[in-house]
Amino acid sequence: MEVGISSLHLIGKPFESLLNSIRLHDVRLWEIVDENSLKLNDERVRALRELKKEVGIRFTVHAPFTDVNTASLVPEVREMGLQRLERSLRYASQLEAEVWVMHPGLRGALTMFYPEKEWQTNLESIAKMATLATEMNVQMCVENMPKGFSGLMSDWESFAKIYDELGWDQFKIALDVGHANTSGTVTAFLDDFKEQIVHVHAHDNRGGLDLHEEIGKGTVNWPTVARKIMQSSCRTAVVESTSGVERSLERLRELLIEPRAR
Repeated sequence: MEVGISSLHLIGKPFESLLNSIRLHDVRLWEIVDENSLKLNDERVRALRELKKEVGIRFTVHAPFTDVNTASLVPEVREMGLQRLERSLRYASQLEAEVWVMHPGLRGALTMFYPEKEWQTNLESIAKMATLATEMNVQMCVENMPKGFSGLMSDWESFAKIYDELGWDQFKIALDVGHANTSGTVTAFLDDFKEQIVHVHAHDNRGGLDLHEEIGKGTVNWPTVARKIMQSSCRTAVVESTSGVERSLERLRELLIEPRAR
C-alpha cells in the first residue's frame, strides 16, 4: 500500500507551491488535481516528469471537475467536459500515473423529465473515457459522490447498476471515504466492491456535509475502514483533507502501513 497526499489543499495557490511541497515532504505518492491554479499543461507536465526522476515519486491524477458534466443533456456542454477530460487523461498517461480519477455526471435542470436519458448519457461518457484510458494504458477510476450533491453516483447501488450495464472490466473505483460517510455507505462499498476499489481518497466529516476535514476529526470509523481497505484490491491511498494534512498523513500511515509491517 502506497500512502500519499492529494494536492487539493493547494488549490488557489501557484503551481510552484506544488513543486515545492513535493520537494519538502518525504512522500512518494502525489495526486495531482488537474484543476484551477494547478491545471496541467505541457510545461507543467514536463516539470513534474523531471521532478519524478529527481526524487523518485509516483503520481495519480484527478481529472478536472469544475463545470464538467458528462451527463449533460446539452450536447455542447457534455462535449466540452469530455474534451477537458481527454486532455487530462493524456497528461496522466505522460506522467505514467498509477490511476486517473474522474467524477461521474451531474443531475441537471431537466432531470425530472429525462432521468433515464441522463443516466444513459452518463454511462456512455464513462464508457468512452474508459476506452480512451485503455488505449493510453492508464487505469481509470470513477469516484463516488457525496450525499446531497448533484452527482448521479453517490450510492453503491448506482455503481452496481453501471457495472451491470457496462461490465466489470471497464473501470475501477476510487473510493472517497469522506463522500461515502455522508451517506453511511463506507462499509457497503468496501464489502461489495473490494475487488474493484483500487484507490482511496481519505478525509473526514461528521456524516453530513462533505467538509474534507482532518482524519480523526469526524465520525469515520477509521480502524474498521483501514482493515477493510487492506482486505480490498486497493493499492494507493491519498490524504484529501484540506486542513491538518500532515497530521492526516501520519494517521493514515499508521492505519495502512504500520499494521502490515508488524
